[in-house]
Amino acid sequence: MMQQFPTGGKTKQLSRLLKPQQRTSPKGLDNTQESNYPIDTSQASLSNYLTERQKTIDWLLENKYPPIPVAPAQDPYKHHKVSTDKKTGVKYCPLTSDLKPVPLYTGKNPSYLDRGGKPHLLNHRKYQNQLPTKQERKDWFANPLNGIGTLGGWNDTYWSDLDNKQFESQSECDRAFHLSLERQPGLRHSYLEKTQSGGYRIAVKCKKKPDFTNFALWEGGPHVGELLGAGRFTVLAPTVGVSGNPYLSINRAVPVEVDEIDFVYPTKTASPATEAGSKVKENQAQHELLLSEWIPGSINLDLLLNQTAQNILAGNNVKGDRSDSLTTLINEAWGWFYWCQDNGISVTGTVEELAHYAGAQLGIDSDRVERILQGINADISLQPAAHFKGGDSPCWKKIYRLDQATFEVKCPAQLKNSIKNEWGGFKQPNQGGGGNYKPPGSGGGDDNGGDNGSKPERNHWNAPSPWNGELGWWVEDKKGKVNHSADSDADALRRKFIPQTNFDFQIERELSDDSGGGLVIQCKRSVDNYQKRIIIASKDYTEASTFVNAIKQAYGAGVVCNLKKQAIGALIHVRLMEYHDRNGKLYKLATRHGQQEDGTWVFSSRQFTKDGNPTSENSSKIVFNPNLGDENAKMPSPQIAPPDEKALPRLVEAMRRFHGESQIEVALLTLGWVAAGVHYQSIMKQEGRFPGLVLVGDPGSGKSVMAQNGLSLVGWRGELGMFSQTSVSAMYENLKLSGS
Repeated sequence: MMQQFPTGGKTKQLSRLLKPQQRTSPKGLDNTQESNYPIDTSQASLSNYLTERQKTIDWLLENKYPPIPVAPAQDPYKHHKVSTDKKTGVKYCPLTSDLKPVPLYTGKNPSYLDRGGKPHLLNHRKYQNQLPTKQERKDWFANPLNGIGTLGGWNDTYWSDLDNKQFESQSECDRAFHLSLERQPGLRHSYLEKTQSGGYRIAVKCKKKPDFTNFALWEGGPHVGELLGAGRFTVLAPTVGVSGNPYLSINRAVPVEVDEIDFVYPTKTASPATEAGSKVKENQAQHELLLSEWIPGSINLDLLLNQTAQNILAGNNVKGDRSDSLTTLINEAWGWFYWCQDNGISVTGTVEELAHYAGAQLGIDSDRVERILQGINADISLQPAAHFKGGDSPCWKKIYRLDQATFEVKCPAQLKNSIKNEWGGFKQPNQGGGGNYKPPGSGGGDDNGGDNGSKPERNHWNAPSPWNGELGWWVEDKKGKVNHSADSDADALRRKFIPQTNFDFQIERELSDDSGGGLVIQCKRSVDNYQKRIIIASKDYTEASTFVNAIKQAYGAGVVCNLKKQAIGALIHVRLMEYHDRNGKLYKLATRHGQQEDGTWVFSSRQFTKDGNPTSENSSKIVFNPNLGDENAKMPSPQIAPPDEKALPRLVEAMRRFHGESQIEVALLTLGWVAAGVHYQSIMKQEGRFPGLVLVGDPGSGKSVMAQNGLSLVGWRGELGMFSQTSVSAMYENLKLSGS
């Protein structure tokens, strides 16, 4: 059963130490996953935790940051906040939204347990200008359950706190973290951590003090985190948080110094009236930016791999041992990832995603893949196989084959000229994307980063090419003669780009349905800082005007396109070839709201199997369709909350208090009827009929509240799932697309 209720605060006393299991990922980019850390009270685990805590304390003191303790979260009924009413002077305990006392010890505020286990709050203001004494540190960290943190502002350091709860999924938060590291050079060498809730911390030294605290990922975007500056406390690894998970150190290094912070943007303040109304739109934009699998102007990580790694990715056990084969692929992927990072090249995809995909192809279960990832002692010195064979030159040749626009912008001038001369000039045909074009003399593939040469030669489609986030044509202008040697000369060619659009796009999914299918594209205008996930029906790209109008409508803003019908057709075909070269599959477009014909539940942000187990687009091969229903009578998609075993008991108890004993049976019957509706297909198949429910009663008797409580089980809050002032035809248009 799907539940949509406030989960409330999670405050619990930490009576036993949770095993930290700290993982230092390849200096860099997080390869940790959400996991349930087992309770471990063994002496070895305690010793490991204290060792890691001491390492953090020593690092802080060595680099002149104050080590500040943090006590585990305490029982709010024993240790709660006390406030005083300003008018009456009466003291009282403020309550949280789920009617619990506001805790005094949250597991995130400066505090400590003394040797006897008694909690104490710590006034940390004095340590904004002075380091704690040796005796203070001795008292604070005498109890092994205390965690560790520090204060912002020291050494002009700010701690960027990316908050996981601001995102719809962990993968979106992960992508936001990688996006931040890509935006400002050197950040991945800074102090990096993953928080106990799945968020991230990036420490930076700022020459120019930022004038904002709350930040967004793009200008005008929603609030996703905070900059913790002077006087602000930040928890550090290996502290165990209220979730039961520890903070994880990714890279414990001196914070990188920057002139000013450029990887995040200040949020725009909104009035309370508009803030709530814009929340849904902000989450939607955030989802469309971060859930993407391709970013215009980037190169897919899997395409960079050498032939050995490509074979492993295809499921071939080239080393004779599956773990050894997977390790080979992971090392090659990390090598390319770091090489691209060092050379300012944007890549799409992560090493973890490739590892799990290859593991599935090799028949290795997910847990074992995770253990292999954890066991690899990777670091930022890793390089791809091509680099070991010939340095940067073969690596840049690989970039040239995959994306000539990136090559032209990023490749150092000396190497660029050398490669151009070797390959007889930089003459790019209008093939689009640059993905299938091989320069003269590039030959077949090898194991050093080259193409495998196994694909058949394809017809040339005169498609526009991408450049600086726009599509257009390259033209060549002859500018006289230039002597290249004593006995020969050649035309000096100067290339000029003629843009035809102010956007670029890439195909994320190819779709099939009874109407001819279509495409899921990731589209980005050259004037924007975000991209949009757009579904386009195949009938919409048979004409230039319908193609452009479909993008405008889905993007919610105007786009410029001077391409003709033939050019758009060629572009779609070339991008489809590139999609299938990336092992792109054919997906189905959802034909219903909720449960599909095969039993899969499909919603805007989540999917479930018919048995209720979480699944995804990659597994179900079904894509959520936001365009279902009549344009004037759209049915909203339910918002599915994370599982919470206490949600239903809380709802029933609240209903009992509201409706009273005289009406609780009817209210529970309504809940049961909605729950049965989740299994509508199964009941109809077995029984051949499904009962109707009509609530009859006087105004104010609670009928609407009962209905709303029932609808909350399946993700509809308030009146979102209710019809009011509707016509029969509008109701029919919606209900015929409902899967339950």
